[in-house]
Amino acid sequence: MLYLRRAFSTSFRDLQHRATRKSRSSFDKSFDSVAKRKAKAWESSDLDKDTWFKKKYSHVHANRSPTVDRYGKKAAHLDKLAHLKEEGKERRLEHRSKFGKRHAYSGLAVNPLMEYVYGTNCVLAALHNPNRQYYSRLLYSTGHVNPKIEEVIKEREIEIECTKTDKHELNLLTKNGAHNGVVLETKPIEPKDLSYLGVVHPENPTFEVIEDAGLSTVKYVDSGTKQFPLGVYLDEITDPHNLGAIIRSAYYLGADFLVVSQSNCAPLSPVVNKASSGAMEFMLVYSVDNPVEFAAKSQDVGGWTFVAGHLADPAKKGQYDGKNIPMTELSTLPTRSPTILMVGNEGAGVRSALRTKSDFLVQIPTARPDSPVDSLNVSVATALLLNHLLPAE
Repeated sequence: MLYLRRAFSTSFRDLQHRATRKSRSSFDKSFDSVAKRKAKAWESSDLDKDTWFKKKYSHVHANRSPTVDRYGKKAAHLDKLAHLKEEGKERRLEHRSKFGKRHAYSGLAVNPLMEYVYGTNCVLAALHNPNRQYYSRLLYSTGHVNPKIEEVIKEREIEIECTKTDKHELNLLTKNGAHNGVVLETKPIEPKDLSYLGVVHPENPTFEVIEDAGLSTVKYVDSGTKQFPLGVYLDEITDPHNLGAIIRSAYYLGADFLVVSQSNCAPLSPVVNKASSGAMEFMLVYSVDNPVEFAAKSQDVGGWTFVAGHLADPAKKGQYDGKNIPMTELSTLPTRSPTILMVGNEGAGVRSALRTKSDFLVQIPTARPDSPVDSLNVSVATALLLNHLLPAE
């Protein structure tokens, strides 16, 4: 019994002690720490916190004594940084001095009266062209001038300045064209103004050309597939790449000359020359101001036959009945009379007034009549028509 009383009293004292300790840790102890908390510096000085910090620390950076660099490490590091900065500046100046100019266009001397023929084939063709009246400069970016170009210059005794330059300048002169490292500065060539075509003399073989300057006689190629001259009239071809491709195909397949409309047609530019791979330099090109009058007078005076390529409109079926011929019959035309093939742009084709004035109309048949792709590129169509007009011997 005594033992149980002692155990109960001990347990009761433990519980009382735990309760007392818990109450002090949760409230009394915290209360004592708050009461005994040390006052802050600004509270002791009877100042608010912001005023005390401004007064104590606002000018510390100005009053602080310089840090002592006992071993000179900081000074050595600063000297090294300054040296590296100076070396980088010298390298940049040395690299920039190699180019000789700072502004992209400061080294160029572009002559607005000249054109810049680019590409090896085009430059060779331009140097061979007797109609080129003047050559100014030959610019190249490779180690030396192309041997073929040097040979032509010596053979024709052309006085021209050969200047070595950088690729960047050639890119600017050609507007980033494929120049192959060579550009020729020369006077542009213009198509001759043409009124109409005259009589053909198959015995020579020549045909008469009536220009604004007067009458002249032009020779044409007489082959087994044609006994009369064949020309191509381009009606409002505005894309220089299409124009160049047509000139290339016409020259390669055997056409004798080209006629372009004076308005709404791409000029004979270096872009056209590049697209023709230099064929523009050898092809005889005329320009007409009034295409309808040109066709009418050529038919009446010279007996020329005009055949127009066109895309038939199903809504206007029967409009040109009697004029349409199949492509297989084209080869007979140059053997019977002088012929002009007329092609138009990809949008509207040959103008309706010229289609009405033409003797024949021809259409390239398609293998897929229901397809949304209902036409060919004008340069491709011209090449196909010329291939049927001038079949291989």
